Amino acid sequence: MLKTVKTEGLKTVINRIGYGVKRKADDDKRYARLLKKNVVISGRKVKSDAIDEFASKLNNIGIINVPLNDKEYVSLDTIVQLVAESKKEYVGLIGKNTDIRDVAFLHLDAVISKCFENGENIDIFYTDEDREDDRKVRCNPVFKPELSVDTLLSFNYIGDFWCAKRELVMEQLKIMAAEAAKTAEAAKAAEAAKNDNLLSVKYELLLRMIIGQHVNVKHVECVAVTKSLDEYIGNDYVDMKKRVFDSIGFEYEDVKKFSITYPLKDSPLVSIIIPTKDHPELLKQCVESIVAETTYKNFELVVVDNGSSEENKNKNVEILENSTAVFMYVYKPMEFNFSAMCNTGASKANGEYLLFLNDDIEIPKDETGCDWLSVLIGQAARNWTGAVGAKLLFPDKKTYQHLGMINLTEYGFDHIYGRFPIGTDINEYRDVAMYNYLAVTGACLMVSKEKFLSLGGFNLE
Repeated sequence: MLKTVKTEGLKTVINRIGYGVKRKADDDKRYARLLKKNVVISGRKVKSDAIDEFASKLNNIGIINVPLNDKEYVSLDTIVQLVAESKKEYVGLIGKNTDIRDVAFLHLDAVISKCFENGENIDIFYTDEDREDDRKVRCNPVFKPELSVDTLLSFNYIGDFWCAKRELVMEQLKIMAAEAAKTAEAAKAAEAAKNDNLLSVKYELLLRMIIGQHVNVKHVECVAVTKSLDEYIGNDYVDMKKRVFDSIGFEYEDVKKFSITYPLKDSPLVSIIIPTKDHPELLKQCVESIVAETTYKNFELVVVDNGSSEENKNKNVEILENSTAVFMYVYKPMEFNFSAMCNTGASKANGEYLLFLNDDIEIPKDETGCDWLSVLIGQAARNWTGAVGAKLLFPDKKTYQHLGMINLTEYGFDHIYGRFPIGTDINEYRDVAMYNYLAVTGACLMVSKEKFLSLGGFNLE
């Protein structure tokens, strides 16, 4: 505990303890209490044979109950026909094993009407959802963020229910059908298009509209649908994604189940800024791992030393000289201020991108063939990206140190799933997928130098 307090700060430790204690409570029972107290907008199930009658009460949303076979395949032609027959401004597709909630849908419909009144032009609305176990007990609520582009590119976090403008959905459905018919194996592709998985169709529609068309999207806080517990939205849609990205002109280098790598243009220089003082053994480990485990070679090391002893200063210089990396050693004695040290490094850096890296970071051996620095650069180069972080492990290599940071109501900012054992069943693929977060740790943080300087660097207080 003393070591943790020393390295992470007392406030962080207190926050994590509080978070841990709270986490041990029965989440499903807490969720049940929230539902009972009407803290969560949801409501009762609408029986499947009453969906059409209920939908007629909605002013804006056409609920399309898509007929599926036992394998949950759907005819694309059938979807096109059902969407065309709807008279509502927005349409939402649902399949079997999906229950809709009356109060939540009425709330969503009212939100849409309010947007009309306020002159807001929203193309897609999506809601929260939960699951139902074999005892018919509601559990596993998924309270979703605002539009998160990188998360959507990783997997369909928007989930089972969303509604979009009918004309927009029709436009994309026609494109999907036309493209299937034009492939080299037209007959086979056309047959496949007639028997597609509904989850895949809905995910593809979202990618085409949000990534391809840059439409306006709004998240509405209500639990509108309940799925069976065994429903799985994280399927391997790699081939579908590649096909869609090629169709809409979205550049990528490779697509994996939960990640995308982007092509690097002109091999930009990266300045790796490492604050340090009197820990040559850590610096040595850090520098040697960077040199050994980095395929991307256009980088420089900018080591900022705020006052090592003469002996350790000489050791630091020797470490850098013995490496094959281009380096700059900035010796500037001062009181420890992480922000000031990083800003000093940034002022000396020549790179187009800045990577702020703690001296106790060790780059692990990669067994996936994916270069860590190239991935960070590709993400940092996206025009919608602020800063980019990485998954970090504690030295025991058994627990997570950083998967991203969230703002907890009770405790403020903290590491999500901090100190969770690797292999823990973590909700919504947060340990494997690309994710948009409010903040990432400065222990490993990349940002374009242009964006960094435009903000005036790190706050010194």
